[in-house]
Amino acid sequence: MHCRNFRRGRLARGAALLLLSGDRDDWVSLQQCQDAVHALATAGDDASMMIFPGARHAFDRADVPPTRLPQAPTSTTYPTVYMDGAGRYHDLRTGLVDPAQTSADFVRASVQGAFVQLGVTIGSEGTQAADYVSELVAFLRARLLEDSTVQPTR
Repeated sequence: MHCRNFRRGRLARGAALLLLSGDRDDWVSLQQCQDAVHALATAGDDASMMIFPGARHAFDRADVPPTRLPQAPTSTTYPTVYMDGAGRYHDLRTGLVDPAQTSADFVRASVQGAFVQLGVTIGSEGTQAADYVSELVAFLRARLLEDSTVQPTR
């Protein structure tokens, strides 16, 4: 449930988002992240996502080989949770804003609905970490160079 979706959510003016994810990430829902990025891009924001084949969670860490964390809880199959612009959650059954809903309610529901599983794998292998850094640097360089046309005021 890390990539929550906001109904009519927007990035800050002039901001850009690049989400880098692995297709073997078993800690964060790839589908929910794709949905969030797609919603932002559809609304006209500068949001994009790059999916790395074979990469797991934390594949940006060259010094961490694939490591199993057997007690780490994950809930990647839990339904997408929506929030409005004020941070209020939408009820999963009705789709309506329910100010009484809290993040803890969704955690309880994911446990009760047997969505929570234990065990994730983190780390990188091969060139995954270097590829991550390369894509991130290219993204930042492109966005910063775009902004370099703005001259500082004196």
